[in-house]
Amino acid sequence: MITLILIIFAAILSAVQDSLAFQKDKSIFSRSVTPFWSIENGMLVRFTHFRLNAWHVCKALMIIALVVGGIMYKTMITMQADIPIYIAAWVSVYNLFFDRLLGQR
Repeated sequence: MITLILIIFAAILSAVQDSLAFQKDKSIFSRSVTPFWSIENGMLVRFTHFRLNAWHVCKALMIIALVVGGIMYKTMITMQADIPIYIAAWVSVYNLFFDRLLGQR
């Protein structure tokens, strides 16, 4: 069950990333004036090439959520039944957030 929650969280983060990358002017992020929500801007973290902006933070958290979800995986029904459930959860949550909640103002 924790894996399903982490996959849903990762799908939300992926939708935020894509909203920032592909439809920032039409999304809820268009009103933001802080450089954190801009892909081009953002403070470089010392001794790395990591920009501290929303896109990179969401990408890092999404990877962490997927890795932890994979490590903590326990079968809900069977593995063959869990995979389509996880895929359906990812696609439906991603589309809900990308198209509806983060999309057109």
